[in-house]
Amino acid sequence: MTFGWLFILMSLASYRIARFIVDDEFPPMKWIRDKITGPYAAPLDSPERRDTKVPYWLAYLFTCPWCMTVWTAGLVTLLVAATVGVPAPLLVWLAVAAAAALISHFEDYTSK
Repeated sequence: MTFGWLFILMSLASYRIARFIVDDEFPPMKWIRDKITGPYAAPLDSPERRDTKVPYWLAYLFTCPWCMTVWTAGLVTLLVAATVGVPAPLLVWLAVAAAAALISHFEDYTSK
């Protein structure tokens, strides 16, 4: 498989994992996300949100698709580098994160 196809697959996988964590309504994932961000994804500065024991930055991460794509891209890049190998893994990680974030932005733009 050429690196171009591998990059596309890594970007799509990173986007999909981030979307699963941040937006999907799959009951086990929604339960975890609600425990972290508060019920109904309350605004981070609301009194309802302040009652949780989770740090602000972690709750923000679970509500921000752009932020989450950075970490899912890191995970995908690490797994692919360990199994197949990629040139310049740090640069690939950042490029995959950017591509996944752009896909997320495109989805938000077209769904409105």
